[in-house]
Amino acid sequence: MGREVLVAEIDGAVAGYVTILPSAKHGPFAEVYPELSDFNVFESFRNQGIGNQLL
Repeated sequence: MGREVLVAEIDGAVAGYVTILPSAKHGPFAEVYPELSDFNVFESFRNQGIGNQLL
């Protein structure tokens, strides 16, 4: 199974994104829980709750 990317869009502009792997690759939770590999809200869209919505 591959990764999934969720994108936050506001008025046609990409505001942020999160990349989710189906299971962690390393650590105590490897193969048990998903892993966030990338998480970003672009500066001009920060402090608007977009990151919370992506999570």
